[in-house]
Amino acid sequence: MIKISNYSLNYSRQIAQGQLSIFDFLKLCRQLDLEGASLHVNNLPDLSTAYLKQIRRAYLDQGLSMAVFTVSTDFGRGEAKREFEKALEAIRAGRFLGAPLLRVFAG
Repeated sequence: MIKISNYSLNYSRQIAQGQLSIFDFLKLCRQLDLEGASLHVNNLPDLSTAYLKQIRRAYLDQGLSMAVFTVSTDFGRGEAKREFEKALEAIRAGRFLGAPLLRVFAG
């Protein structure tokens, strides 16, 4: 079965400029009658447990499933340890949000 979802990365500019929050994005997904929503870690201002709880609640309130959680890393350059820590933090957040998949842009 195929489920249609939307991806927060499509709205990165609006999110970064404060024109759209993650909660607005999830409402938009519901308005579009989608079944899920995917998030990129860069679109989240905070990865604290308290904030992630709010996101998880918003998914439930909007009747959406978490499709994919994504992180961008660059293991090809820079400090591999820092990139690995970034990936581990995304794994923690994605697991907390109930993501069935973690998509890693490995650079």
